[in-house]
Amino acid sequence: MGRPDDLNEERMRLLAQQLGQQSFIQRVDTFPPEKLDRVIAHFYPSHYPDPISAVRLELRLLLSGDYNLYYQERWDGSSWECRWDRHTNSHNDRKHFRPPPDIDETVPVDATLPVEPNGLIECSFRFLDDRRAALWGSAPELVYPDEYRYEWNYGPEIRQLDE
Repeated sequence: MGRPDDLNEERMRLLAQQLGQQSFIQRVDTFPPEKLDRVIAHFYPSHYPDPISAVRLELRLLLSGDYNLYYQERWDGSSWECRWDRHTNSHNDRKHFRPPPDIDETVPVDATLPVEPNGLIECSFRFLDDRRAALWGSAPELVYPDEYRYEWNYGPEIRQLDE
C-alpha cells in the first residue's frame, strides 16, 4: 500500500502533534509502515473500562479536502467501530458517517460534518467523549459489540436517509 500523491502530509503531521499532546493518548504513529497514508492515535487502555483492551483513531486527509476518520475499540476479540468520511461516492452524500458497531455491516448515513480537519476532530471527540461516558456509566453491564445497536442517541448531527 503506497501513499497517495494528494495526501495532506503537512496538515496530518500538525494534527499528529496535537493529538500526541492529549493526556488520554498513549502514542501517535505518523505514517506507519502498515498504513502509510494514516496518522494513528492509540489511547491509554485505562481511559476505558474493561473489557476494552485497545482503542485507536486513524486519520487520513487529502489535499482535495476529502478525509476519513476511523475509530475502533477492541473488545475481547471483537471490535466496536465507526467512521466519518468526506469523499465522492455512489452510496451517500459527500459527507457521511458509518455508524457502529461494525462499519462493514452498517449502512452509511448522511451527516452534517465540518469541512476543516480541526472541526472534524472536534466533532468526533464530542462523539467519543459521549461514548466513553456512556461506557463508564453502564459498567459493569457493558453491551458487547455484537449485541450493540446504534440508536442515534449521541454523536455527530446525523440525518437518516429515510427522513
